[in-house]
Amino acid sequence: MHFFSGRPWRIALLLAVCLASCSAPPGEPVRAPRLTRLPATSTTIEQVAAFESAGPGGEQAAATLAEPDESQQHVTPQRLARGYTIVAVGVNGDNILSAGLAAGLIDGGYRGAVEVFDWTTGFWPLFVYHLRAEGRHRAAARAIAEKVAVYQARYPGREVNLMGYSAGAVVAVEAIEALPEGSQVDRLVLLAGAISPLHDMRVTLRRTRVGVLSYYQPQDVVALGAGTLVAGTADGHHLVSAGAAMFWPPPGASEEDRRLYRDKLCQWPYDVRMARSGNLGGHFQCVGRKFVAEWIAPALGDARGFEIARGGPNRLR
Repeated sequence: MHFFSGRPWRIALLLAVCLASCSAPPGEPVRAPRLTRLPATSTTIEQVAAFESAGPGGEQAAATLAEPDESQQHVTPQRLARGYTIVAVGVNGDNILSAGLAAGLIDGGYRGAVEVFDWTTGFWPLFVYHLRAEGRHRAAARAIAEKVAVYQARYPGREVNLMGYSAGAVVAVEAIEALPEGSQVDRLVLLAGAISPLHDMRVTLRRTRVGVLSYYQPQDVVALGAGTLVAGTADGHHLVSAGAAMFWPPPGASEEDRRLYRDKLCQWPYDVRMARSGNLGGHFQCVGRKFVAEWIAPALGDARGFEIARGGPNRLR
């Protein structure tokens, strides 16, 4: 009992570690956000197809649908026709801390649809559970993979990008791993990923046409350093996360695998110029609206995207 006496923080730490050891059952369902949005409505991509082919009557039919989810305001038929980006949020869910992700991409000139995918319970105090809920991660990844398949069937040839912030990096990576053999997305962007630096990225790299952009910030020592050393990364390793320490090729990797990492994995460190966009290296600052608009949005929707992003705000645009 001496461990608990006069040390409330010790009790909190023990509870956090206990929660961190829990994961949802493998089959735990995740209620996926709806895929598309009509004017003043939330709906599915099949309904969008019906709306587009229905002519003037489609708008009246759309009016009978539910009111829109505010976080999905950037998913419209017009934007879907130009491309599709799914953003997997972090352990705090879709709230004010991550509100800049979708808005920042739009501000930065991204012309496609942006869907925010909240895979958490929606109750942010369970953030440690969200971090280690491996069954929930897998279920969310399958839901995203299904969204990608539906979109690519409806809009063949349009670009598809995934983005994962913090623990959402694992959801996004596993979504690509869950794609059918032979399927690809265009890009994967990871922001301060709470994922192990030893995670085997070979399948993910092969299933991205352009590649993977992993933004990392070594000064993120609280969340991605001490935090994941104690509670674990979202994929279950007690290590400093790749979002602070970069990815490393898997042990025993062949020269071909190392070349794959060199060619398709762009690891992009914090730059002091980012401070002008409001990012001082804090865990939540890298998803600020201005930073996303000026540094992340240019990486999407352009064949030179990774080079543009590395060049800083509006470089080569």
